[in-house]
Amino acid sequence: MSIFDLELPGKDLHHLEDQLRARVDLLSDAARKTYYDQMKVQIRDPDTYAVLGWSLGLGLHHVYLRRWWSFLLDLVTSIVFYGGLIAWFITGALSFPILTILAFLYNTFDTLYCVILSQRIVQYHNLRLGLAMVTDLSQNGAATDATRQPILDSRELKQVSRTNSTLFLISLAGMAVLCLAVWLFFAKGLPLLARYAAFALPEKTFMIQNRQQAAEAIDRLEAFAPSQLDGATEQRLQRLFSRMEHHTGQKEPYHLFLRHGGSLGANAFAFPTGMVVITDELVNLAQNDEELLAIMAHEWGHLQQRHGIRTFFQDSASLLIVSMVTGDLVSLAGAVGTTMHFVLHATHSQEFEMEADQTTVRYFHDNAIPIAHFANILRALTRDQKPGTGTTVPFLASHPPPQQRIQLLQANEKPATL
Repeated sequence: MSIFDLELPGKDLHHLEDQLRARVDLLSDAARKTYYDQMKVQIRDPDTYAVLGWSLGLGLHHVYLRRWWSFLLDLVTSIVFYGGLIAWFITGALSFPILTILAFLYNTFDTLYCVILSQRIVQYHNLRLGLAMVTDLSQNGAATDATRQPILDSRELKQVSRTNSTLFLISLAGMAVLCLAVWLFFAKGLPLLARYAAFALPEKTFMIQNRQQAAEAIDRLEAFAPSQLDGATEQRLQRLFSRMEHHTGQKEPYHLFLRHGGSLGANAFAFPTGMVVITDELVNLAQNDEELLAIMAHEWGHLQQRHGIRTFFQDSASLLIVSMVTGDLVSLAGAVGTTMHFVLHATHSQEFEMEADQTTVRYFHDNAIPIAHFANILRALTRDQKPGTGTTVPFLASHPPPQQRIQLLQANEKPATL
């Protein structure tokens, strides 16, 4: 016996089928013809019911079976969930988090429940229709309302209620375990596998060691324009960057490039091929070399922790899994899975940013440089950020909130010695 038998055990469905068949056999020829003509029109298809189950949680599958109260409940919970989600993206705050989460869980459970058990649910529905129609034909000589509940004895009604309740509890527990397992895999298991794979490869596997080739690779991106800084400034910053290479004993060379950021503004980037790009705007924003050194150390941390390669492995694997499960990234199920992927990606990005911050903290401690310089440049970057360029939802931002980072930096500041 499979878990699907718990919706309505085979013996109960067979009992209802036998009961329906016996009642149909008792009908007159004319009534039997009426029965088959009416059932041909009103019988429902399990596949259509299952497809309608993926209707954005709006409960159209319930409409298909004319289960109006279930449809209304799905519609209300969908409005609560989507309303909360829209408000979250607009205001950056989840006004009713518990209610929104409960609405999402209910809709998810209801959709999967109805899709997985569509065959049993629709089969039971069709049997009830048949029994109701036979009852009307037997008593009234005509099918007056085949949608009402069939006349079953109390023992049968209790059995149906008992099996449905059992299924609900088992399905609810199974859904909870499944959701937990999927979340743990994407949130913990996949990052661990990506980290292992990234560090298992020799660093030179994905690095561009020739500086000229690295410069050409940067310029092919067409995201940057040539630097407008003078040669003396560039030489000074190159010497700062080289100090970290000597300090860390880095074997494979990293390359620093200065470029005009344009629409990117004051920013810095670490490419997994061993290239660090700092924009002219960020250089001009910094008050001193120590602030720029903090930025360099932060990007250096990204390279040493191989965050770019780990992100590539995680993104590729998670999107591949989503596409394999849903069959199409453009589909509704694929869109939901992709959304989950990007939310998890944002979470991992924040973790990577905090790891890179710790690289700066260690470097500054080792070289007796006040961490306040790093906090100062973060404040300056926050003030310099153009309105509308960042998300208002901290959880979905690729960087942790600046104030949170600054507080952690201040907590790591060593007290001055006398």
